[in-house]
Amino acid sequence: MENGVDTQNFHQRKEALEMKSKNLKVELDQQLGVFKGEAADFAKKALIAGGSLYITYKVGKGLYKRRKRKKLEKSLSQGVSSTSGNSVKKLLQRQAGILLMAYLKKRLSSAFTKK
Repeated sequence: MENGVDTQNFHQRKEALEMKSKNLKVELDQQLGVFKGEAADFAKKALIAGGSLYITYKVGKGLYKRRKRKKLEKSLSQGVSSTSGNSVKKLLQRQAGILLMAYLKKRLSSAFTKK
């Protein structure tokens, strides 16, 4: 009789452990799914941030090159170096660049703080 009780107890423990194992596996799969989703979301935001910075860099570099080329052409055509230039235009270009950077910073920070 004792042997039958031990066998029955063994099978009950075995079933309980198998059930616990299945529950842990389901829970682990759910947590892994959540982790994958969060990682994908973070990767998208990182790509957006990197792309925004790259575009800002290229736009700034393009504006700088164009301004430098125009200044060189103007000085060559006039024969003298013009240091004063159009200060209002330069100021507006700088302010537009600062405004663009502030806007991008705000958009990126809001994208990273949203859940």
